[in-house]
Formats: sequence, structure tokens, C-alpha cells
Amino acid sequence: MLSIGSVSCSQGESRNGYIKVAELAYGGEVRVPVTVIRGAQEGPVLWINAAVHGEEVSGIFAILKLIKSINSSDLKGTIIATPVCNPLALKGMQKFTPEDQLDMDQQFPGREGGWLSEQMAYHFFREVKKHASYMVDLHALGSSYAAVPYTVYKNLSGVAAETLVKTEEMALLMGLKANCRVDLSTAKGELPGSLRGALDVQCLLNNIPAIMVELGAGGRVEWENVNRAVNGLQNILRYLRMLDGEPRRPSGQMIITERAFLNTRRGGLAVPEVQPGDEIAGNTPIARVLDFYGEERECLVSPGKAYVLGLRINPVVNSGEIIVGLGLKWEEVK
Repeated sequence: MLSIGSVSCSQGESRNGYIKVAELAYGGEVRVPVTVIRGAQEGPVLWINAAVHGEEVSGIFAILKLIKSINSSDLKGTIIATPVCNPLALKGMQKFTPEDQLDMDQQFPGREGGWLSEQMAYHFFREVKKHASYMVDLHALGSSYAAVPYTVYKNLSGVAAETLVKTEEMALLMGLKANCRVDLSTAKGELPGSLRGALDVQCLLNNIPAIMVELGAGGRVEWENVNRAVNGLQNILRYLRMLDGEPRRPSGQMIITERAFLNTRRGGLAVPEVQPGDEIAGNTPIARVLDFYGEERECLVSPGKAYVLGLRINPVVNSGEIIVGLGLKWEEVK
């Protein structure tokens, strides 16, 4: 019998329930919905998570579609699916938890007596550590952006080499063209905040192979990316021998080994000059910031040869806004 939150599930069964992670002032519980599908045979546990950031909704639908496609009689091992990791952020349709304005994905492994987001992370990650053999964490960029789908996976000290190898293989088996390998010991130009507080990093530190998957833009469902995610997750299940069939790694993939995020220095209206998925040369104009008379205040250019991962499409910008995410160095996957 596998017990997680309110769910108890025997082999060959599928059960829905929740993990209680916090309480609110009026007495209501903050619950993370969870589905457990246990195969008739023993095997690893793949945990699939989404919506740790509330506006990143495509992953929710990818999980729901995957669950509908799985028959427990065909499964070896267990799938644990949590389509809404931060229900408070989902309610607010925003990245941060509205009640404390913290990014839950910077709070893992959490603190039992900490801030609300820290407590939510603590109670959630306690179950992850107890049960997960592998983790796939589904994300998207913010609602102000357009983006290609891509994976992100990390290298860091103190993690077994076998765990890192499996992590990279899982990323490539998602079948997306762009895959960002971030070495946390040398990473420059990454987003601000506690990278070690991310769910995938804490999984790795507990020797649980883990990847992030960015499913395009947030604030809306991108159905093509939902289908890509389902196909990739089924491929990972075959790789883990949880489903019958051979995993297939598609050709034409790249591993990005250095990336950068460019911010505005001036405020105004941002007009993009490139598109997500473009490969551009150095000094290529990426976006122009105009004032309200149509005069150019700033032109952001590529620092070198680059691959455009995501680009801001909301034109209203303050100084310090992220305009573009770029891959600066990459290698073709053989």
C-alpha cells in the first residue's frame, strides 16, 4: 500500500486525493491535488509536477491528458501526478504566492515553521523525498512572453554521476529542440534568487534525477506544447521501463551550455525585432524601446551568436524588465 496525503493506493489501482500543505485565516486548508497510478508490477516512481507558478497552466493540461492515457494494467511502477503544486498562486493567476509574495520554487526544501510558501514547500517536498525515484517539473515563461518549449537541467557538486546522466537523458527524451544544461558552479546571467531552492535542484541533491520543462508561454494553454509534453513523458516512461516499447530520442536537438537574460535600461514601449526560435548573429537588434513620441530610447542587441528561447511580447516595460532569454553557446546532440 502506498500512502501519500489523503491517498492510499494498492498495486493495479488509481486514486485521487490531496496533500495538505497549509491553512488559511478562515480555517480553510491549502490542498495540492494528487493522482496516484500504481501498476500491477513493481517499478520506479515517476513524479510529475506542474503549476508551482500559478500562471504556468499548460503543464496542468499535459498531466491531465497523460493520466487519461495510462492504464494501470500496462504500467510497471507508479506515477504520482500533482497538476497544481501552488493552488494559491493558481487562484491569483500569478507567479508568486499572493499571501506572502514569495516564489515557491525558490523555497524548497522548505521550512516547517517558516513563511507560508516555505511551509507549503516543506510539506510537499517531504512527500517527494519519501516517494519519488524521478521528477519532471512542468513550467512555462510568464504571460508577457512568447517562447519555444525547452528543457532545463542542472549540474551541481555533491550529486552522483549516475543521477546527472539519467537527468540529461530524461531531458533529451522530452524530444524538444532546445535543452539548457545549467552548471550551477559556473552559471552566469541566470535569473535572480535562490537557484538551490528550486524543486529540481533539491531533488538532485537527494539523488532524484529531475528536470524542468518550459512549455512555451504562461497565462494561456498552448495545446501543441501540451501534446509535446505528453509525448515526451510517455517516452520517459518507456525509458524507465514503466511502459512497454523503446524510447526514441529525436534528431536535431541542441544542448545549450550558456544562456543569458537581457534587461532593459530604459522604460517605454518595447518592439521586438526577432522571434523565438531564431538563430541570430552578434550585434543583431533584438528589441527597441521607444518613448511615447515614437523615438528610440534603447536598442538591445545580441552579445554574440545566439538562439532565441523566449521574448517579451507585452510592450509596456520599465527599466530592468527581462526582454529576451538567449542561448549563447550550444552543441548539437549526436
